[in-house]
Amino acid sequence: MIITRKIEIKFHDAEKERMFRKWLSLMPKLHNTIVTNIFLNDIIKEKMANYDTYFQQAVSKIDKKITDAYEKLRGCKDEKKRENGMKDIEKLKKERNKINFEGKKKFDEQFKEVFGKQFDGFVYNILRQDEVLAEIPSAITNMAFHNLGFYKKSINAIKSGTERIRMYGKGMPMPIPKSSFSLNFDDEADKFTIKTINDTKFDLYFGKDKSNNRVIIERCFDNIYRLADSQLQYIAKKKKWFLLACIDVPIESKLELLEDVVVGVDMGVKIPAYCALNLGEDTKALGTEQDMIKFRNGIRKQRRAMQRNLSTTGKVDKVLKEKCNH
Repeated sequence: MIITRKIEIKFHDAEKERMFRKWLSLMPKLHNTIVTNIFLNDIIKEKMANYDTYFQQAVSKIDKKITDAYEKLRGCKDEKKRENGMKDIEKLKKERNKINFEGKKKFDEQFKEVFGKQFDGFVYNILRQDEVLAEIPSAITNMAFHNLGFYKKSINAIKSGTERIRMYGKGMPMPIPKSSFSLNFDDEADKFTIKTINDTKFDLYFGKDKSNNRVIIERCFDNIYRLADSQLQYIAKKKKWFLLACIDVPIESKLELLEDVVVGVDMGVKIPAYCALNLGEDTKALGTEQDMIKFRNGIRKQRRAMQRNLSTTGKVDKVLKEKCNH
């Protein structure tokens, strides 16, 4: 199971931070270039496949069948006939997509035969030949290319209008592969540090840590959890960097209750709960008197707020009723 945690970070080196800021500013161009070329490649492959007489004739036959099927449904008021007709049209469209796929596959094979590499590989070459995008480390480019690969499966859905091409804008995060992360702990400073691309180091800051992020990172350090492919984000308004850490948390197996083990709980004020097992003399205290008081005060505050809201609502209802009666 993958969970995501947003953790503030601070770079050790100002020069390295500026370098990351520059790469981050190029993320929209990088992602939009990849997406655009994925669709451009598909169009080129489809055009080239259509030059093959066999595939051209096969697609033309399917297109004629689809046109005829639509003509039959025109003016038809029988709902069942229309439903069955639309199902037949969907089957024909799937058959046409299959023929198109076979044509593109054949073009890919012919292209590799002549040039010794896949046609889709040229997208990566375009990225590396761009003077600006070439400054981005290959680890980041490769990850962006990998993340956007799903568009290849969405092409037909986008052409039919059921999905749309997503364009990327300013402020988007930057992908960082898990292979580029090295998590370390400084005992003296009591800080976790991550070393990443180009020997860049940054510290993790947990703040009030209401989400127990430090505990999660500690478990990553102890190899209980694992850091997965993550992202870096810069919030311009706050002038702060954040690590959008993706954590691979193992799913625990189903726990079985032991029938001969019983837990006793003694409720109190100074110690909210005292727990003990029937197997021995070991006991466990949960919480403190301050925790109990804080919890009670919180409940009372919520209750007072709800009562005020109810009182106000009642007065409003009364005024509205009076106006309606008049």
